[in-house]
Amino acid sequence: MLAICCLQPARAQSPESDIKTYQSQVNVCLQKGDAPGAQAAIEQSLSAAEKAFAGTEKMVEPLDFAARAYAAMHQGPMAERSLLKIIEIHKRVKGPKDPLVAQDQAVLADLYASLGQLPQADSYYRQSIDVLDRETFYRTSSLPPILDNFAKVLHAEKKDSEAKEVEEKAQKYRDKRF
Repeated sequence: MLAICCLQPARAQSPESDIKTYQSQVNVCLQKGDAPGAQAAIEQSLSAAEKAFAGTEKMVEPLDFAARAYAAMHQGPMAERSLLKIIEIHKRVKGPKDPLVAQDQAVLADLYASLGQLPQADSYYRQSIDVLDRETFYRTSSLPPILDNFAKVLHAEKKDSEAKEVEEKAQKYRDKRF
């Protein structure tokens, strides 16, 4: 049986320092194959972040780290929970139609697609694309890969004609012909 490799920070530092310590422990645990240890360190990191930054935008980085770690551990529901909290925070701080919220929605859509939850992926891709398609900068930078991923979901849903349109749109934006 693996030993849990998570410890408290040696002495209380700043909240940011404590969070980084826990995140380093997550990485060590993951490298050692210690999923319970990684899980415990993620929870400690989020607890420290919640105490210091509850509901503020400073919660986003620890939540993003947690979502990535959970995804690496194949814990989709836990990753989903973290991503939904990020979206909630960004909607409150930035507004529901902000490009940052749309990018968060695309990340959640990617997670749903990887889990085979195609209707959820489809919905979040559509929300994301609706916002990012209005911003010229995002059309040429962030949007083409999101469109590519959305097209894959559409193909998997047997919506091939719509998928082809989405693929053509992605290529048009890559070629900057809009």
